[in-house]
Amino acid sequence: MIVKDLSEIVLHKPMLREMEFTLATERLYGEQLIKFITRSQTATLFLRRNLRRLQEDGRIAFWIAGERMTKDDPATQYLFDRFPFMAEDEDVGKGRAEMTLVCVDLI
Repeated sequence: MIVKDLSEIVLHKPMLREMEFTLATERLYGEQLIKFITRSQTATLFLRRNLRRLQEDGRIAFWIAGERMTKDDPATQYLFDRFPFMAEDEDVGKGRAEMTLVCVDLI
């Protein structure tokens, strides 16, 4: 898993271009999980809205909002089943609203 900090990018369109570039690049390298960090609630909403579109288009497998990453959440449990190392991630259970985890592809 890689962590991509987008919090330094102030404008939303450049942030979304960087997100798209990161997804495409990491897919080529075979990366399956990317953790995106954003600077504000508005930036997070823009990011997640675009991730929802990408998921509907089949360009990503799924994504999980940081505030949902708890051991009780069904989507997070599925993530742990697929990627057991994620159960030890430092952000699990912290409710970090500025974090979004993206699963690029399921192999």
